[in-house]
Amino acid sequence: MRKQLFISSSLILATVLLARCGAVSEPEPVLLAFRAPMNVDSSQQFHVSLGVENSGEQPFHGCEAFNGTMELQDDAGAEVGRIQVATLWELAPGEAAWPAAYTSKLSAGAYQLTWGAPSYGSVTVDFTIVELDGWLYLGKESVQSTDGTAPADEREYGPLQSLVDLAQVNLAQRLGVEPEAVSVRSVEETEFADASLGVPEPDRRYAQVLTPGYAIELDVDGQVYEYRASDERLVFVPREGEAPRGSITIEGVRVTAGQQIVVRGRSTLPDGTCLGSELWAGGENQAWWPGDACVGVQNGTWQIVVRLGTGDVPAALDRTAQYMLRVYQQDGPNIVGVFAFDLTGPPTPAP
Repeated sequence: MRKQLFISSSLILATVLLARCGAVSEPEPVLLAFRAPMNVDSSQQFHVSLGVENSGEQPFHGCEAFNGTMELQDDAGAEVGRIQVATLWELAPGEAAWPAAYTSKLSAGAYQLTWGAPSYGSVTVDFTIVELDGWLYLGKESVQSTDGTAPADEREYGPLQSLVDLAQVNLAQRLGVEPEAVSVRSVEETEFADASLGVPEPDRRYAQVLTPGYAIELDVDGQVYEYRASDERLVFVPREGEAPRGSITIEGVRVTAGQQIVVRGRSTLPDGTCLGSELWAGGENQAWWPGDACVGVQNGTWQIVVRLGTGDVPAALDRTAQYMLRVYQQDGPNIVGVFAFDLTGPPTPAP
């Protein structure tokens, strides 16, 4: 009998009990390889699946002591999560198992995750969580095996591949082109004068320290665009003459069942400025949302009203989905407001 355990807590003892345990002697040691694929999902939760593969020629018997441990630390070395898996079910040579998973809310920054068992080895993953347009994503990621060596990384940009991919997708969304139309011109390691990476946002303070990071140049139809990245932030660099001036704030979303969705906010952009919007659910852009419609700024405020059940608009929103609303200046510089909401948690502020 096999049981797969999913865990969403910082400290849980997970015991997987297996059948068919008896006295077995192995002529050769069992070789296990550890896997830890991870992501940040649409609800802004960090998720990692803990896997084990029998990479040797001898079977692993469920009665053998396993004593696996996952440890998650921040860049200061403080523990932010731990899971223990005492036993593991039988694994034939070449067979893999996923005995546990871990989910937690992590802030932007650098982390290290180690997953392994004393008698069988481990894997260590150094990774970052970065902020882009007010949203969290998985940043750079590097992996080392139990002997301290890094396995062959066949990705074109190695540990930075996820950052480069994220920048390409974000630029494609900004320009309204397919991601395949965005090519990478260069990726260079550099150092910035402070934590703003040279692109400060209005009314936000940054640590005044030298900040290591990366400059990513992308190309679309011969036009070059730049992103800058650190352990905590990925930011689009406005082109010359396009420095952002002003702000967009989403104050609240009200969903009236069977009737309408009302979004209200404020902006310091000039009256008459056209705002566009996007609605995302479960990581997918909702095609029915009238995002191309011009929402005008008047006296520092703006409002979006969408009637439910009209045209392509569904009659109701999915109560199990996590939604993310993005409002931006149409045909303008990088001025964006982001607001996350769902229909099952605490009520969102009333407009």
